[in-house]
Amino acid sequence: MKLNRAVATMTHLLVMVIVISAVMFSITVYAGPMDARVTGSEMAANDIATAIQGDSAAQLAKGNAAYARGNYAEAFRIYRNISVLGITEAHYRLGLMYAEGLGTRKSIRQAEYWLKLAATQNFPGAAEALASIKMINAQG
Repeated sequence: MKLNRAVATMTHLLVMVIVISAVMFSITVYAGPMDARVTGSEMAANDIATAIQGDSAAQLAKGNAAYARGNYAEAFRIYRNISVLGITEAHYRLGLMYAEGLGTRKSIRQAEYWLKLAATQNFPGAAEALASIKMINAQG
């Protein structure tokens, strides 16, 4: 019985924390002119996005270092992990790695996918690499 009471108390406290957090984040604050209101949850999302962006830049640097060392499996893993954050350079590098089979199995389909994604975001060299792969694929 004591265990059930402890679990119920902990659950109640957790619900209270969630409710209080939701109320705090929904409070509207003014940032700048009166018509430029930002909610607490939007500020929190912006802070998280900034932190993720900073972390993704550090991860990208680690991936580039691993690639330079010839540790293609590690570089591929890092690029793949940060690609979901929309990091265009990671998309480009994944495309090149799939095209050459570095750190992963060679896949022209995957190479085209990632390079097309980078090209639509105007990453330097992505459109050219995509065109080159398509030309080689058409000839072969």
